[in-house]
Amino acid sequence: EGKLSIADAMSLLANRPEQGYESDEELTELAELENVRSELESDLSELTVKSEYFQLVAMIQWGEIEMRARSVLHLNQGRVQTLYRAMGD
Repeated sequence: EGKLSIADAMSLLANRPEQGYESDEELTELAELENVRSELESDLSELTVKSEYFQLVAMIQWGEIEMRARSVLHLNQGRVQTLYRAMGD
């Protein structure tokens, strides 16, 4: 129920504005979500453009050594939790 096709999901990602969507309404009115709206008979008001998850990518240099670090962070009620951290490529 309320399935999003692979093609529609790929289209959503490929056409997403670089700075993200301005509002929840802008997202929920997209043509790619029409099948989901119809199947669920819903306005998809549970979808939001607010971000809670962030990816941090940093280049670290210590003398002659350079390394890339990646972290996935979750922001919840003003607190940040690191969900994943990796060093190197």
